[in-house]
Amino acid sequence: MANKYKVCVLGSGAFGTAMAHCAINNPYIGKVQIYARNQSVVDSINQDHKNPKFLSNFTLHPDITATNDL
Repeated sequence: MANKYKVCVLGSGAFGTAMAHCAINNPYIGKVQIYARNQSVVDSINQDHKNPKFLSNFTLHPDITATNDL
């Protein structure tokens, strides 16, 4: 598959985190980015691959990143 899509999930709550996980498991998706307002959530997702506020016991795929810049 030559081109893979990039996906952005707006919101880093439980639903947004679950949607990011579902999206990254789709073979047509290459990267998923989560928009989060809180910088500590962004840092945790990017460094530890965990959302500290929601689903904190679940490790996220390394191709899921976070940002607080729309």
